[in-house]
Amino acid sequence: MIIRCTKDLRTQINPPMTEAPDDLHPLFSWHAKKMKMHGRNAVLVVNDSNRYAVVLYGLAAKDIRKLHEYLPAAIERLFEAESIRPDVIAAYLEQAGPVVYGTTGTRQNIARLNRAGLELEHYIADTQEESVVQTEASLWLSDYLVSGKDGYFIPNEAMRDDLKEVLGLDSVGFPALQLKVAAQYGDQEFWRRIVIPEELLQRYLGAVINIAFGRQMFAAYELHWKEAQERGVPAVAAAQKIPTHGRTPVPVEPDKLAETWTYEVETERIVEDEFYNRPQCLDGQGGFELAIDAANSKGSSQSRALEFIRINRRLEKIRS
Repeated sequence: MIIRCTKDLRTQINPPMTEAPDDLHPLFSWHAKKMKMHGRNAVLVVNDSNRYAVVLYGLAAKDIRKLHEYLPAAIERLFEAESIRPDVIAAYLEQAGPVVYGTTGTRQNIARLNRAGLELEHYIADTQEESVVQTEASLWLSDYLVSGKDGYFIPNEAMRDDLKEVLGLDSVGFPALQLKVAAQYGDQEFWRRIVIPEELLQRYLGAVINIAFGRQMFAAYELHWKEAQERGVPAVAAAQKIPTHGRTPVPVEPDKLAETWTYEVETERIVEDEFYNRPQCLDGQGGFELAIDAANSKGSSQSRALEFIRINRRLEKIRS
C-alpha cells in the first residue's frame, strides 16, 4: 500500500520515498494531504481507484509521522462500519502489503484530493473528539456523489465493487434482513419496515427499532418474534441470540426514559444484494412523536417524508 503525500505533508513526515510498481492496482494507492478541521490538524486520505475517503483528526506532529500505522487501522474500522466482512478486510490489508510513502501522482489525483478537501470543509457535524479516526465524517464524505469519466458514482459503492473485482469475490458484505415491526401506543397502532445487515442484529436491533419509531436509541423495549414460514422465509437462527428486551446501558435521568414499548417483529425476506450495508427505514405509518398527538398520527405527505429523512440520518450513525 502506498501513501502519496502532498508536499507539506511529505515535508513534515520526511519519510523515505518509494516508487510504486507499474502493476500496482490503484485500489492500493492513496493520496493524502494535511488540512485544518474545526481548528485542529487533520489528514485527509483518498483512494486513487474509487475516491473513498479516510479522515484522521486531532493529530499531533508525532502522530502525523505515524500515518503509515494509522491508515491501515482506520481502513479496518471504516470497512467494519460499512458492514464489510472481516475476511474481506483481512484479505485487502494482506494483499495491500506494508505501507510505504511516495510522491503525488497525476494532476487528476491531486484535483480529486483537493475536491474532497473542499467538501470536507462543509462538514458541519461535531467531530468525535475521543477518536483519531473520524468514522462519521469519513462515511459522510464517501457517501457523497462524485463525477468520473463514466458518469456519477458514490465512492463507498465503488469501493465495494473494486474489492469484489480485485479480490475475486462475489460479495463483500453480509446479507440483510427486511423486517416489519409493529408497535402500539395507547389505542394507536404503528409499524415500520426496516432493513438491517445480519451482522448488526445481535448488538443493534433494539436501537435500530427504537430510532425507527422516533425514540431514544436505548429506550426500554421488548421484542416478540413472529414466525414467517407461510411466506417461505425461514426462521432466523440469529434471532435466538438477540436480546428480547433492553434498556439504556448508561445512567439516564428517569424522566428522560419513555415507558417500555413492545415490538412485534416479522421477518419478511432476506436481502442478498448488499445494497443495504447500513440500517435503513423503508416505510411505515406513524411514529413515537406523532403518537403523542393522535390527531396528527397520519400526518401530511411532506411531514412523513421529512420524518423518514430524519430517521435514516440517525440510523446512519449507528456504527459511527
